[in-house]
Order: sequence, then C-alpha cells, then structure tokens
Amino acid sequence: MLYLYCICRTRDLRPCPPPEPPDGPLGLRWVDAGDLNALAAPAPAASDVASLLAYGQVVAHYHAHLDLVPMRYGSRLEDADAVRAHLRADHDRYEALLETLSDCVELGVRLPLPADAGAGKQASAAGAGVAAAPRSGRDYLLARRARLEVTAAVEAVLEQLDEALAGLYRRRHREQGWFAGERRLSAYYLVPRPSLPAFQRRLAAALQTVAVPGGPQALLTSGPWPPYSFAAADDGSATQEAVFT
Repeated sequence: MLYLYCICRTRDLRPCPPPEPPDGPLGLRWVDAGDLNALAAPAPAASDVASLLAYGQVVAHYHAHLDLVPMRYGSRLEDADAVRAHLRADHDRYEALLETLSDCVELGVRLPLPADAGAGKQASAAGAGVAAAPRSGRDYLLARRARLEVTAAVEAVLEQLDEALAGLYRRRHREQGWFAGERRLSAYYLVPRPSLPAFQRRLAAALQTVAVPGGPQALLTSGPWPPYSFAAADDGSATQEAVFT
C-alpha cells in the first residue's frame, strides 16, 4: 500500500533534495505517469500524530520547491500501477488544480461559533444515565436567537476581512467544523506567494480593527501552508475527496 503525498507536473519536477530523516520516510519516490508525477511512499506502520506530522513535513518541504497538489493524510492506493492509473484517469482535474494552485500558499482565520450548550448537557446526562431536564420552548428560542446573533457577528467579521484583503488572494472559502475542542467558522485564503507579505501586513492591520466575538484572543490564524483546503477540485471547494481506500 502506498501513501500519496502530493502531485506535480512532470515538466516542473526538478532536482530537489529529499527531506532528511525522520521527516523523510523510507521508500519515498516519485511515480511517473507521463505528464504528472505523484510522490509516494509505503504506508507507515502506525497511523498516529507522529506519522501525521512527518507526512505534513514532507509535503511542506516539496511545496517550497514545486507547484503541487497536496494530498490529505491517508490518501492511498495499492501500488505504483494503481497510482499511474489514477493520475491518468484524473489527468484533466489535476492539471486544472495545478493551474489554480500555482505559486500559492494557504492562510486561514478561525473564529469560534457558539455551541449548543443545551444539546451538550443533554448528551452528557444521557451518557451518565441521568434524564436531562427538558428546556422550555421559550428557553430554547432564546438560546437559538443568541447563537444566531453570535454566528451573524462572526460572519460579519469575516466579511470585513474579505474586504480588507481584496486583491491579495486568488480564492477564498469558508467552512464550519471543530478545532481545538470548539466549533469554529474558518475562512481560508489562497494567496500568491508574491502577495504574501502584503497579505500578512494587511491581515494584521485588519485584525486590529474588527470586533471579534469573545475578544481578540478567541481568533486563531494559521499558515502559510500548502493549499490543502483548495486541493479538492478547481472550484475552491473545501475538502479533499476521500477516493482512496
């Protein structure tokens, strides 16, 4: 079984020293499929945090030297022949992605969203074998309104950031999910490398002026990283399709 790390155009592949151990896994190699190449290595013995971090280091190492499509951790195929068959079958999709992601990095902004505290209490009570006290209809509606108001405020902050950063990113998308134990609304920006210093300066200035629900300490930024969030399709969608088993 081979893990896929990233995909690049064959014409862009140039001599690049491999990452040094422990980040460079044994058996790491490029699999040639004509116009495209895939970086692959045998699946790690264990799927743990250390393996995930090492995987990310390999992708980041090559992204510093090449235009590439970064693959999600766990993307795998049976062998080199299966990798070649996949690259040929999805050739046009990967070519379009490489065009979109060319010379770009990803930066993210995450803001907390209100959790459904009532649902959390009910789940905890159920897990403990205790019947949860029902909430009144009025309490439910008040809690729901409060959550919607905070969500609207978070969305307004991201709209202000989009406006402040206009002209410095190629793509942007948002997604909701859990991060560090909190439900968050995240905005991801696909930023051309030449625009990165200006983007970071303007983002830092904008974050000084927006009213973040929960205070400035509630806001998290990330990157620059390889553009994982834009690697699913040439439409800016957020999630790498789990097509490999």
